Amino acid sequence: MENGLQSTLANLDSENPEQNVEAIKTAVVNYLRETDESLTIEKTQYFNHSFAPDLVLRWTGSSSGSRQVFIRTDSREISLIDDLGWLASDAPLLLPLAELVSTDTDDGDGPLEELLNEAATSRDAMVATPGSLTELRSGQHASVVGRLFSQAVVRGGRGLLDEDRARTASRTVELGYEGAQSSDVDSTQAAVQSIENLVRLGEATAITRLLQAVWIGGGGSEFSFPGATGVGGPLTVDSLQFLLDLGEVGDDGFWSRVAARLDLSELVRLSVPPESQRFQSLVQQALPRLRGRGFAVTDDGNPFLGTDELRWYAREGYLGLQAHDFRVGFVADTGQLNAIGQARNSGGLGIRVLLDRLNDRDLTFSEMRFIASSGAALAFRPAEPARASGDTLLLELTEPLENNATAVSVAIPMSSGREIICDLKESRAQGRTGAKFRLPEMLESALPLVQPLSEEQLHYLRVDGDGLLATIDDDVVD
Repeated sequence: MENGLQSTLANLDSENPEQNVEAIKTAVVNYLRETDESLTIEKTQYFNHSFAPDLVLRWTGSSSGSRQVFIRTDSREISLIDDLGWLASDAPLLLPLAELVSTDTDDGDGPLEELLNEAATSRDAMVATPGSLTELRSGQHASVVGRLFSQAVVRGGRGLLDEDRARTASRTVELGYEGAQSSDVDSTQAAVQSIENLVRLGEATAITRLLQAVWIGGGGSEFSFPGATGVGGPLTVDSLQFLLDLGEVGDDGFWSRVAARLDLSELVRLSVPPESQRFQSLVQQALPRLRGRGFAVTDDGNPFLGTDELRWYAREGYLGLQAHDFRVGFVADTGQLNAIGQARNSGGLGIRVLLDRLNDRDLTFSEMRFIASSGAALAFRPAEPARASGDTLLLELTEPLENNATAVSVAIPMSSGREIICDLKESRAQGRTGAKFRLPEMLESALPLVQPLSEEQLHYLRVDGDGLLATIDDDVVD
């Protein structure tokens, strides 16, 4: 704000006070937006009013909120302390237009600066001097953590923030972020303390949980994360989302440690585009542990992908797998199957096509259902799960039906002992009641029955050869 405000103040028109007020407010709005681009800032009809705000900040997202801003033309510390006593606003942000004017207290207790800091902190208010928010950004302009920190200060900062305090806090948070990646206790704890001293708990928790996520990815225990109030235990979805949004963290080892703590119910609450390479690493590392209730296939793929290319992504309600000519969505709750998109209504598969797909994957089945051209419904259920190529009765039944009937569903047994039912008309699969299945099994067994996959795609999903099933932890149970 410093340069922009100084320029604005130097060019005020003494004969047009309304224009002057508008120019000052515009300079402050631009300053705040540079610190937090996601803010919506509303100008009010007031200026330098005792208890009515000049601006109102609003933000949306996982923690929506607002904050009132009070521009102050009187920069004396004693005056700002008095202002804090007048304001009824919850957690106001005071922005004096000039550097503070320091004075001593009448009773000899020392400078008013500390009293101002205490008064602001007790109200969850912040008094930010003209160059302070600029200092928060200047040392970390390329750091995502730095931007998150400056954003948290604007939204929930408290106490007195001058340039020196901003510079020190900024550097401490940066060092703590670097330290968390190697599980360094001292630097991480110093960053947590700096954040919690300067930012009220709600906004501070978002950043300290991010540091906790980096700490875990760096090899630290979630229960040994140092110092943060109310932060411990498993990763939160917000922390994971922050991690994925970071541009400078994560090798395969990092994502492997993060993935070891995830399940599908957390991944489906994220919002991650297929372009995210970090998310590809995370899902590939997490796959052996993931279990879901089913999947659905749609025809709206991404024509910009290569013919055999696959990309993982996440959208509210499902974990997606995008290909050139189709999409698959895996769900933790069958109620979300319809959220994946318009169902592919293929009418079913030719009987010979289904038998070939079963044989190609060397799968056993426990039930097949057909619709004859006459409309009659037929079902075949062997006494025990059988392979299509080895069931004489099935072959005798289906041979005369090949040109007169369509396969509409097939049930295959999974390692849990439960059946997953592939709906060949709607191109989706799910179990009976609340059954859950390992994603590697669905990828290896059920998906190829509904949607053919190339050898390259199978290789990407690591379901060729011995398959992902060989990598599933023995202690993961249904």
